[in-house]
Amino acid sequence: MKKLVRLLVVLALIVGLVFFWLHLDAFGIDASLRFYLVGGGASAFAVGLLLAALGRWDLIPDWVPLFGRLDDSIAWILVAVGLGAGLVGYFLI
Repeated sequence: MKKLVRLLVVLALIVGLVFFWLHLDAFGIDASLRFYLVGGGASAFAVGLLLAALGRWDLIPDWVPLFGRLDDSIAWILVAVGLGAGLVGYFLI
């Protein structure tokens, strides 16, 4: 059941990202710096969440010294950077 929920969350994120890019004009955002910040931020946020949601499937095995848990940290950093870029693009520019 847990794997099914995780798979559905990953699928929902992918579908949401596709709909975001398809309907970006509905948000009234022109192809400018704002367009790239919001779109890139949303994409980075979604990819970071996808990497974090995969949990047990590590890109780098955890037993590797110094780099074992680096993929988990990169996923959460990517989520934070994506959220920050999207918010800056949407509210400040």
